Amino acid sequence: MFRSDGTLKTIRSLGWCGWYSRVVEEGEAEAGEEMELIHPDPAGVSIREIYGVNSDKSAPRAALERVLAVQALPDEWRVKFQGRVLT
Repeated sequence: MFRSDGTLKTIRSLGWCGWYSRVVEEGEAEAGEEMELIHPDPAGVSIREIYGVNSDKSAPRAALERVLAVQALPDEWRVKFQGRVLT
C-alpha cells in the first residue's frame, strides 16, 4: 500500500519513525499501556539518531560510522550509509 504511492518515502524524509516502518510482532496496544524496550542497541544508538543521520546529507563521518556499527541496521540502509562514508 505505502510503497506504491510514495507515503513511506515522505514519512522517512520527515523523520517520522517507528509507527509503520518496522513491525516485529503484530499485536494491539491501547492508550496508556506500557511498552518495554527489549533489545536496546549496546552503543545506545537510537532510531531517532539513525533517522537524523539519514536526513542530514552532511552528517559527519563519525555519525555515519556510529550508525554503521549497529548490528540490526537493515542491509538497505547499511549500503546507503557505507556509500556516504566512501564519498
